[in-house]
Amino acid sequence: LLTLFGDDMVSCSRSWATSMLFSPLIPIFTDSSIHALISAMLWMASHREGPPLDDPILSFVRDRTFVGPLRRFPLWIPVFLCAGLASSLLDADHFLSAESWTLFGATHLQGRPVGHSVLFALFVPVCVLGLWRGLQWVLGGSRRRDTSSYWALLVFNAIFSHQLRDAQRRGLLLWHGLSTTRPLPRVLVLGVYVAMALIQRVLLQRIVAS
Repeated sequence: LLTLFGDDMVSCSRSWATSMLFSPLIPIFTDSSIHALISAMLWMASHREGPPLDDPILSFVRDRTFVGPLRRFPLWIPVFLCAGLASSLLDADHFLSAESWTLFGATHLQGRPVGHSVLFALFVPVCVLGLWRGLQWVLGGSRRRDTSSYWALLVFNAIFSHQLRDAQRRGLLLWHGLSTTRPLPRVLVLGVYVAMALIQRVLLQRIVAS
């Protein structure tokens, strides 16, 4: 439903904010929230089992930040929240491309930012893969199984799910400054989301089993 009617919800929130003289941040918050929800739900649908809770970095964060009753707090909740938050934060590249932190500058770019290109969605997970393996080694993760592939796939899920939803209006961008595809039909985007969930489920099963 978010895939099919998300843009309509944003348009309604924009009209409502304008008619009620509310902040123009309302439609932006609505759009960002829809991105986050789609990414988080897609990541949840990709799981047959839960996330790797024996991950050394997750264990490190839990041991250093969770005290008392919070130690029993299920770690899979912040994992899925991270999937949503990462997708939502992708729109920060509008401000970086505009070299301005003003709303006007971020929403009046000449072209689309680098973060909204398909090659970016492929490049960043590779960086996460290397960075996570380095952190695991520093935290003594060599004695545990490698979970870096899990987090790299989470980042790809967050970025590409964001780009797919935007592609309904503006098409997919290969790289900044290059040509884009035609806007993708909503049904096609929904089909790609389903395919992503199925492929990611297979990959996650192999990652968990390794």
